[in-house]
Amino acid sequence: HHDIQKKIMDIMASAKSPLVVGVEWLDQTKQEACRRLSAKEITVNEFANLVDWKKKWGYPLKLYHPILEAVRRRGLKLIALNAPADVVKKVAKTGLESLTSSERAMLAPALDLKDAAYAKELTRQFKVHGIKGAAGQKNFLAAQIARDETMAHNLARALEPWPDSGKKAVVFAGAGHMINNMGLPPRIKRRLPG
Repeated sequence: HHDIQKKIMDIMASAKSPLVVGVEWLDQTKQEACRRLSAKEITVNEFANLVDWKKKWGYPLKLYHPILEAVRRRGLKLIALNAPADVVKKVAKTGLESLTSSERAMLAPALDLKDAAYAKELTRQFKVHGIKGAAGQKNFLAAQIARDETMAHNLARALEPWPDSGKKAVVFAGAGHMINNMGLPPRIKRRLPG
């Protein structure tokens, strides 16, 4: 854990251009708190309270504190990438078609649901998450893709105009969104070619 953290800190410290730090840990409704941390208006602990860290992410803040403190200290642009959890849960339970127009607007406008290879990879997670039946599996896949697409969309918006802004990004997301270079990476590449 310490070695990984050191590598992350080295990457963040060595960036020569404006660095955007995108995180899966929070959804886009927490962006104002991210802005305030980046602007050094609040401490990391105040930030954690504002975003309701324990409830929204759950993992101990101490694991993330050095990264968030580096963001604050260097004034890096922190981006809450994720889709709102309640919208994602609704998709997983009752499908994309069950969303209201305001709920649908909280997800990326473009959702590529035709991803057979990713769907095959995600079948391994069905048992872990207790997903049964074709409809449940379809909705689970749609929810996962909605998260990946929304994170890619929010990251791309933070890097616009691409590539003319010269901005670079570091993205923190779980392995489930990076399975065999599927999930999040191709959705970022689709929006940010090259």
